[in-house]
Amino acid sequence: MERSDFLVALSDASRGANSFLNAQGRSWLATIIAGQDEDAEEIDIDRVFELLCYFKFLDTLTPHVQNLRLIPGDGRRTGYRFPYGPGNKENFAFFRFQKDNRSYDICCGTALTDRDGEKVHPDISLQRGTWNSTADKSVGQVIAIWDGKFHESRFSKDDLYQMNWWTDVLNLPAYAAADILTQLFPEELQASAVITNAASADVNVKQLLRKRFSIIFNFSTVDQVTLPTRAEHMANGPQPAPPAEPVNIREFIESLND
Repeated sequence: MERSDFLVALSDASRGANSFLNAQGRSWLATIIAGQDEDAEEIDIDRVFELLCYFKFLDTLTPHVQNLRLIPGDGRRTGYRFPYGPGNKENFAFFRFQKDNRSYDICCGTALTDRDGEKVHPDISLQRGTWNSTADKSVGQVIAIWDGKFHESRFSKDDLYQMNWWTDVLNLPAYAAADILTQLFPEELQASAVITNAASADVNVKQLLRKRFSIIFNFSTVDQVTLPTRAEHMANGPQPAPPAEPVNIREFIESLND
């Protein structure tokens, strides 16, 4: 796919969400779809791909939830839009919804706090919370995370660096039959994952099962494939709690070649 194809895909994916935005937000989104940022500079294709992933996820869950609404951020210059890169949740817009009388937020690129009190910024996070008003923009319990990686050519195993770290330090809940992910998403999206436009490549599925995340190749195309699948995660059973210290990242990435 060419850059123009991704912009068209972004336009299609964001059509449903556009009605939730205010006038300033709709103008911002139209500018992005035209390939520019607010300063009329060409927007980086990585940002386009990350937004495409977010809107695709949002479009997928919309038919299955109640009271979907946009929560505007508090940032004077950013509250109407989603971040281009890492940012704090309270400063940017995100979507909140109900499912079976529970509240969830699906956020784009905003900070989470890991078990050591450090901030991490996956491109998409699904959070469950007990927020009583739109003024409450606190981070909820993190259910799953996804990270978009755009490539001009082939997939790089270095893309797994951050996700490997995050699955150690965020204490994500184990997958379970009929969990919220199965109620919101098709099977190929029902696990935390690295999402890429790159073609599928050989990876060590056993290692990914141990870390409880997947890779989605050829995202948003007819050739999309998820490794390992949700069914494989379930068959693998619950995994032990993350170690006291994250494993050596370089050793993990090298193991994917085994």
